[in-house]
This record gives sequence, C-alpha cells and structure tokens, in this order.
Amino acid sequence: MDLARLFEDSVVRAFRDSDLECEAKRPVYIFRQSDGAAIERHTSMELDLFLPNVRNEAVVVDAKYKRQISAASLHQMTTYCWLTGARRAVLVLPRGNLADRRSFVLRAGSNSRDVIRIDIAELDLTSGTLEGWHRAARDLIAQVEKGGPPDLPDSTPDQARGYA
Repeated sequence: MDLARLFEDSVVRAFRDSDLECEAKRPVYIFRQSDGAAIERHTSMELDLFLPNVRNEAVVVDAKYKRQISAASLHQMTTYCWLTGARRAVLVLPRGNLADRRSFVLRAGSNSRDVIRIDIAELDLTSGTLEGWHRAARDLIAQVEKGGPPDLPDSTPDQARGYA
C-alpha cells in the first residue's frame, strides 16, 4: 500500500468535501524554446490541489507524507506558486511530526513587498472513526482558511547583519 498516495488522496478528499472551490490534480506546463523557434510544451507537473479563492486569494496545496520539510518541497511549492500566479501555498503534513510550524516567506527582492508565503498545516491521522476523520478534515480546512498576509520586517535578517 502506498501510504504517501493514501495521504494525498485524504487531503484532496477533505477539500472536495468542504465548501471551498478546488481543482485536484491541476496540470501546469513547462515549455522550451530555442533561438527563433516556436515555443514547445516540454513537460508538465501536477498540483495536488489548487484553490482559486480562499479569502480572495489563490492558494496552492501540496500534501507530503513526510516527517520533515525538505528544501525540495519548498522549491516545488515556490515553482507551483510562480506557475499559477498564487502568492500563497500550504504544505500539508501528518500531525505530530513538526515542532516548528512557522510559515516560510520568500521575497522577490530585499525591499520588495512581493512575497510568496508557504504555510504549514497538519492532518490528524490518529482517529479510528469516520466522525473523527471528518473532524480532522474540518480542522485542516480551518487551518488553510485562517492564513493571511505575512508580517514583513523592513529589512531581511541578512540586511540587519549588513550582508545585503
């Protein structure tokens, strides 16, 4: 049994059962072009979920059945945001694996207000009942709905230390 796939399907089901508009398995395309040649589709990637309107903003959701957040997951979420135009993403992991659930904020430039925010949400997998699963799904939706714009400092930590 593929537990990663089962977890991803559970996250998708939670959103499909909610009142939020969602698109599961939405493809995004990558193209190639050589000098003067036509642009050709090269490959595609598939978003777990795209939510076009959560409190008036588009949100990319990706489910990872992992114990920690990898740099590759952050790269993937940033790419998905860039390709869809979303400024917010939510990385969903099983509940209880992370001690630090702070959001990641990526700035376009040192003084830019243009950011991508990657929030962390958790899905509780411990319930052995259908009602417990529905409760966990509602809790996940609430975590995604409560997100908002990040509080941005006037300088980055590197600027404060004199590196930028």
